[in-house]
Amino acid sequence: MSLSPSEFSPPALTSPFIDASFQAHLNEYGHCDILIDRMIGFPLLEELDALEGHVAERLPLIDPLFETTPDEAPLLVRLDAGASSLIERYLAHAADEAQRAGQGQAICAILFSRLPFAKLARHLTRHLDLRIKTGMRVFFRFFDPRVMHHLPRLLQPVEMAQLFNGIDHWCYQHWGNQHIALNAQDYGPLPDKPAYIRMSISSAQWASLQGIETFNLALRALWQDGYPLDDRTEPALHAALKVARTYGLPRQEDQATLACHLVCSGESILRQPQWLRALQLVRERSFSLKDVLEADGIALLSPTAPNE
Repeated sequence: MSLSPSEFSPPALTSPFIDASFQAHLNEYGHCDILIDRMIGFPLLEELDALEGHVAERLPLIDPLFETTPDEAPLLVRLDAGASSLIERYLAHAADEAQRAGQGQAICAILFSRLPFAKLARHLTRHLDLRIKTGMRVFFRFFDPRVMHHLPRLLQPVEMAQLFNGIDHWCYQHWGNQHIALNAQDYGPLPDKPAYIRMSISSAQWASLQGIETFNLALRALWQDGYPLDDRTEPALHAALKVARTYGLPRQEDQATLACHLVCSGESILRQPQWLRALQLVRERSFSLKDVLEADGIALLSPTAPNE
């Protein structure tokens, strides 16, 4: 006799990287869905291959970008709750990857959905193709936790509801050593339109989405230079990037470099003559800000603890 998810109680996960709500979701749904970015890697492949088919299903998200390289397409894996030891290992791997702030993560998300598996894969694939209202189409890496983390503040609630249509809980590991769960109910119901309609956003929203890459460039530089990241880092970096954009620097790398220095040393550096000359050279000669700073003998970064 088979048991329904509500009758089945899987072994409790002991991973320190999850909270009680995750276990409750696993008990309720009887499975979870893991999104893997195979361009970053495919951790625990042998362990996954060893499971029986009814315990683990998998489908690639074949956007046109991957038509010639299907093995690099994002992969959706549905794990039965009975595979708790492997789920636990994926969670631990995700938490380990997230510590490399600003860098790619192979384990992108763990989802809870009642959609049939193939229908969920089609839904996620559809949203890889993002339409801009100017007529442009772009590959949308919404599944990347470095991107998803910013979407609730950059997209409209109805757009988040459209993205999460059929997905009740979207969980990912944050570089701040946090397990974050986004819940579809927080974004309200979809308007009366077919669920298969692709998302379409304004050019202003697209410009804001492009700023995510600059944020991650700066975050990665801070992490690599030993700056202590904590819950104050994110708002400080957003504020620094806002200032950096006002200086008309042409490249994202230059904006990220300036923002890192503002976070580390404060806005007082912008009153120093050598900094003003460096920024002028970058604007007028298209030099790299890092190169100009090195040539002028200005230390690239001075990682110190945030002010108390």
